[in-house]
Amino acid sequence: MKKHNTPTATKTPRSSSLRKRRTILVSVLVILGVLCASLAVTARWIATTITDEDKYVSAVSNLAQDHQIQGLISRTITDTALEKADIEQRIAESDNETLGKINRVVGIVQGRNLGDQLEAYIRPRLTNAINQVISSTTFQNLWAAANRETYSALMSALEDPDRSQDTIAIDLTEIIRNANTSLSSVERIDNALARTTITVPLLEEEQLSTLRAYYNLVNALAVWLPIVAVAALGMALYLARRTMLTGISIAVLIIASAGIPYFIRFAIHIFPPQSLMGDEMSAVLGERLVEAVLDDVAHAYLRVIPIGGAILLAVLLAWYFMRRRVI
Repeated sequence: MKKHNTPTATKTPRSSSLRKRRTILVSVLVILGVLCASLAVTARWIATTITDEDKYVSAVSNLAQDHQIQGLISRTITDTALEKADIEQRIAESDNETLGKINRVVGIVQGRNLGDQLEAYIRPRLTNAINQVISSTTFQNLWAAANRETYSALMSALEDPDRSQDTIAIDLTEIIRNANTSLSSVERIDNALARTTITVPLLEEEQLSTLRAYYNLVNALAVWLPIVAVAALGMALYLARRTMLTGISIAVLIIASAGIPYFIRFAIHIFPPQSLMGDEMSAVLGERLVEAVLDDVAHAYLRVIPIGGAILLAVLLAWYFMRRRVI
């Protein structure tokens, strides 16, 4: 009696090639899905911070403790106030004959007129007066109020493309209003300093147009990236031969992706978008604000990861045991 050998399954080159391609496809989908998920969280957080006035003002208010920003504010207010006060013009308009005589004598003897000397005398004292306000508890409220007004103008310009001619500025007048400006013996000059309005441009027309494009991009990414992430990860789990292993890989990559906001922050710090760079004040404020928002994203991401990982693991375990029962 002849024995018939039962056919055994053999791996053909074609099946091995298909299996390899399937593994590569699953890997690509997993990486794409996790990357899109992390960027979606970042985009959503940035969009929420920008569109929520209280979150924006809170983020900017924290910058009031930054010593570099404090120094910039002090220097900017001092320079602007002295420029607008126009000391030489105030002296020229004065009816005080003594001032005119002193001006002529100083100009002949020292080669400098009284206006230059008075400005050199007032500048350090005005800076010190501004610094006293900045170091006080009042400054935090003044800074928050100024940025709240700036936020309203900024959102109005971003959401209305027809307002392409706008220049976004921050009004720091209240800071000098709270400072002691009685710094010289010339009442006309002291009054001019006290009445000075300090408005610092942050975004010019071209920069505002670029920022509007970034704003629209972030909002679009916040909508579409989650959809792409869910589709990619769902397809990866569907095609995976080892669902549990793929799920664990997804969880590990999600945890690793918590560093993406820090990477974005580092990249922006090293390669700042030149199209948004204005003067020193706007550049530093913009950089610090982005860093603060991305730090908040990273911290929130680290808080969400354990919850997300637990939910993902529970779903995978439920799916795994359901499949075992069906089989």
